[in-house]
Amino acid sequence: MKTDDFLKDILKRIEDKTPDPPPAEKEKKSVNGGKGGNNKNNGKDNKGSKSSKSSNNDGPGNSWTKTDIRVGTIVKAWEHPDSDKLWCEEIDIGEDQPRQIASGLRVFYPSVDMMQGRKCLVVANLKPAKLGGFKSCGMVLCAGNEDHTKVEFVDVPVDAKNGERVFIDGEVGEPMGPGGMKKKKIFEALAKELKTNGECVATWQGKTIMTSAGPCTVPSLADVFIK
Repeated sequence: MKTDDFLKDILKRIEDKTPDPPPAEKEKKSVNGGKGGNNKNNGKDNKGSKSSKSSNNDGPGNSWTKTDIRVGTIVKAWEHPDSDKLWCEEIDIGEDQPRQIASGLRVFYPSVDMMQGRKCLVVANLKPAKLGGFKSCGMVLCAGNEDHTKVEFVDVPVDAKNGERVFIDGEVGEPMGPGGMKKKKIFEALAKELKTNGECVATWQGKTIMTSAGPCTVPSLADVFIK
């Protein structure tokens, strides 16, 4: 509308005392996108919305399928310079470069010879954390007794390949990202049901944890939790 025509229209409305649009018409405009609209979604179904992110984190599966546990070999280990409890490790889990991981195992495995060359299980999708200033990008799984006076690595069959994901028959699903793992406390939930059985076999909910070369076990600790 031209400016002159717009002004004429305003003056005519004033002279005729034309009322504002009725309430029903206002409500119709609001539903179609006005600020006062009754749009329940409020744009939250758009791609990248908060609701979409939440559903991606929740996803199908359980604490086992969402956790990425892989076979690894400790290729290098050295004493943490500022802690008498920590080993610093480089672990080959089938990636381009070994993972750097810190483990509080020096009380139970005091010699570097007890660490280097050992196969182990690594939780590979945890959010990196600093332990004594050392950036640890994962966690090694070990079994321990109730009073924490004895701790043992979860042993992996010699023929299992570095980088392969351990499995449980009947449990299939994609692992969750590190951010979701931390936010949803997935590993904390998993650890409540991760333990050895009476034959020292590693299990989750009583089901055997397997590699392509056979089950994972511990040397002597039966019916204890794995963390």
